[in-house]
Formats: sequence, C-alpha cells, structure tokens
Amino acid sequence: MVTPPRYFWRRVGAFLVDYCLAGLVALVLLLPFLGNTDRIRLGGGFIKMFMCRGVDTIAPDIAAFIAPKRPDATQVCDLWFYGIYDGRILTVVYDLVQTGHSTFSRSLNMPVSKDGELVEPVYPASTLSLAILWIGAGLMVARFAFSPGKRLFGLRVVPAEGSEAGSISRGRAIARDGLKLAPYLLMVFAGSFVTFVISAPRPPSASGC
Repeated sequence: MVTPPRYFWRRVGAFLVDYCLAGLVALVLLLPFLGNTDRIRLGGGFIKMFMCRGVDTIAPDIAAFIAPKRPDATQVCDLWFYGIYDGRILTVVYDLVQTGHSTFSRSLNMPVSKDGELVEPVYPASTLSLAILWIGAGLMVARFAFSPGKRLFGLRVVPAEGSEAGSISRGRAIARDGLKLAPYLLMVFAGSFVTFVISAPRPPSASGC
C-alpha cells in the first residue's frame, strides 16, 4: 500500500487557501479595467448576472456568418459581476423549425462590444492569479518561511539540515514553487500564448438545440 507523503492533506489545504487568496488579489487588480474596455473580461468561474434583451438588427459582419439565411431571433446579454460590467454576448437563432410539439434551431453565441461589433476578448484572471500564487507565495516563504495557507495549516518551509541560513533564499523559494506548479504553469502559459499571440479572428461555432 502506497502511503501519501507526510502532511499531504495539510499541504493540499494550504495550496487551496493560497490559490483562493491569489485569485482574490487578481480579481482586485482586474476590477479597474472591467467595464472600461470590451476586451478584458473575467471569463468563466465567476458568479454573474445576465441582463438580456431582444434586438432587431445585427452588424453585417455578424449576419455574414449565417448568410444567406436570416436570423429568426437575436438577443444581447450584458454580463455583470456584482454591479461591474463584464462584457456583452450576442445570440443569433436561425434555422428555426417547429414540428408538432418540438422546436429545433441553431444558434451562434459570440462576444460583441457595446456598439454590437465583434470583439476578441482576453481572459487574464487565471494567468494573473497563477503568477501571484507562484511569485507571491515564493517571496513570503523566503521572508517568513510560510505562505498564508501554510500558516493556517501549521506548516513551515525550513532549510535542509546543515544549512546555516534561517530561511531559504528568494530564488530558491520561487524555483521551489515553480517546480510544484510546473504542469499547471505550462498549460496556462501555453494557452495564454495561443490566445494573445497567434489567435486570429474566426467564425464562432454553431450549436443546435
């Protein structure tokens, strides 16, 4: 039987606490930019309120996605996070067919600006929170020998036996946290690279319902 490492669940709990705190700091840093631009958005994972209304016309570049068909219904939904505007989504319903008691249709959901134009939003919250978790926790471990999560669960990071220093260096602490987060770091930074650098505008996907 494989035994988990010593203090395994306390380490997991400490990591979750640190991750939640890093996400909270990232949210506070992003709040001034929300509502002032149509590109920076929080994305999924946040509780939001939707305010939707029907619209009669859509921009020509959006109508071109379903041409030569015409939309059967369109609506825009404004997303709000505790009173803070977080972007607008346009839904276009087409190919609406009613057979007996059933209704079939296809729809496009796409992010648009306040003027109704297509936009390519970015969602930096996860990348920013991960960077804060990595660098911030590393600096706190180097300074105090624990992060907030480790402090809560009674954990400390101490040098190996024989070391004269009372705490590990900043570089070593940051490298230590980087190694622990390496798989997640690679995944998030690769996704951010694709999103920010090589992504190109493309038609949104259609979905049937």
